[in-house]
Amino acid sequence: MFARTQNELSGSLKFTSIFSLNKHNLLIQKKLHFCLNHLSVTCERVRTEAMHKVSQKDDNRANQLNTNNDAYWQSRGEEDRPEDWEERIEDDQ
Repeated sequence: MFARTQNELSGSLKFTSIFSLNKHNLLIQKKLHFCLNHLSVTCERVRTEAMHKVSQKDDNRANQLNTNNDAYWQSRGEEDRPEDWEERIEDDQ
């Protein structure tokens, strides 16, 4: 009465195996989802940092072209903007 047939045991093992595989697949899916989210966040961070560097480079270039800015004068060998900077600009034009 309590003895199981070979077919019943085999079916029970198949169910257990399928259940374990489904559980394993779910775990893999969760890990993959986490990795993809992490990758997405990492890519966004890299893109933001790259855009920030480009922005800094553009700002620096703009400052070096602006006669009213110390970066303009420093890029031309001065320590900072000279007192007579306006006169120098007029003389150059």
